[in-house]
Amino acid sequence: MYINGIFLIVLGMEKEKNSLISCLAALIIFIIISPLSYAESFGNKQVDDLYSKVLDATFPGEKEVFVRKLGKLGNEAAKKALLSLFDDSDSWNQEAAITGLLLLDMPEIDRLLVERLLADFMLEEDIAEGIARYGDRFIRLLITRYEGAESEEHRETLLETIALLKNSKAREFLKSLAQDKNAQDRLLSFQFLIEHFSLDKEYITQFFDDPELKEYAFSWLVDHGTEEDLGFFLKIIDDKKEADVYVIIAYEAVDKWGKYIIKQKVYLLALQSDNEVLIQGAMYIFNTVRSKPIMSALCRLIKKGEYQDTRIIAASALSGYDDKEAVPYLISALKEVYYEEREPLGIKLLSTIFTFGISSILDSISSSMSEKDFDSRMRNIASGLSRITNADNGISYEEWLDWGVYHGYSVDGMNIIQYLFHGNALKRKKALTAAYVLLGFKTNKEFIIKHPEYKNKTDEELALILAAMLIEKGYLVDEEY
Repeated sequence: MYINGIFLIVLGMEKEKNSLISCLAALIIFIIISPLSYAESFGNKQVDDLYSKVLDATFPGEKEVFVRKLGKLGNEAAKKALLSLFDDSDSWNQEAAITGLLLLDMPEIDRLLVERLLADFMLEEDIAEGIARYGDRFIRLLITRYEGAESEEHRETLLETIALLKNSKAREFLKSLAQDKNAQDRLLSFQFLIEHFSLDKEYITQFFDDPELKEYAFSWLVDHGTEEDLGFFLKIIDDKKEADVYVIIAYEAVDKWGKYIIKQKVYLLALQSDNEVLIQGAMYIFNTVRSKPIMSALCRLIKKGEYQDTRIIAASALSGYDDKEAVPYLISALKEVYYEEREPLGIKLLSTIFTFGISSILDSISSSMSEKDFDSRMRNIASGLSRITNADNGISYEEWLDWGVYHGYSVDGMNIIQYLFHGNALKRKKALTAAYVLLGFKTNKEFIIKHPEYKNKTDEELALILAAMLIEKGYLVDEEY
């Protein structure tokens, strides 16, 4: 309105350029009406002033100071001003208005806030947090609105808002839904209950045999239990009939409470199983647990894992070892080329855990590795190789393969003896030089000084001689996996 007033005055002045009286009149009118045009009037000077100050304020904190004063006035004019701000096009004015409206304590305003909670996702979080500060006032209204809600999305929003109240009535309402096996939002209620309320172990244990809530009950125990609960989870791991998701939760318990030797044992058993759901879960959870047998199991998985994710995660775990026996397997992993696996691993995610990080592990297992994560792990594998070998061939499988063969490793069925008879002349020549070094000689000349009888031999004849020596020294070794 302010801009429109200026425009009309200027337009009038343009049409009547030669009329000084008209110009003066227009200026006087502008001076008189501009304050009224700038802000709506609510019939109360104090309210009008505060409303204008809210509009003038630059930052949310400043606006909130004035809307609080409006809210504390509690009269009809203040209510209208706050409702005007609540419907303003400026989001900061809308957010500030929530604070003032909550101070009014009027049933119609409370109902408006709850309906706006469901209708405006941009304000949903601010309204829910505001309602939570006045829990006792809103609990009945929220429950009534929930009981009449047909939309699944609305019911979830209302249940979460009820949980945010964190008072006894909210807790008892959520408990009543969790107890009712016919309740349509039973699982959701239990989720919010364990996320937002302090509960005792005795209450949680009643759900250990409940197929719908069992996963949450187990996860709660991992998050809130004690070392004494470790035995319970070890039994779950030993029970071959338990679903994978429960076993993985049990792995979390072992990682949290188990002694290192127990972690090693559980981790190794998982790696040696045929169930790649459990294998992947264990590799995510026990990623800092190491031993020689575990290293050997990881090597096997790099070569024998059915799923690419399993092979890559195993190689990534192996890259943390400082053992040269890991080198050929790490090199072998670099030949993997990313592809998005479509085959499901068979894990059934019953829910999303709120209480700790198990949800991200289950999500990772149930979906294929992203290309970004794949590339990151390949760089991690190459970095591990560089640390162990003091060499740097980037993430190139071909370069690492040649490096490994020339340094006496057997990689993917290739070794130095095969390279001595390779179809590529350059590789044969490099293999001869590498063979001398592997046999303890710095150069060809040093080898001939030690073995003058081979002085006039051709490269082909030397290759046969060196191959025999390398075999005798143990370089013709079959790969274990």
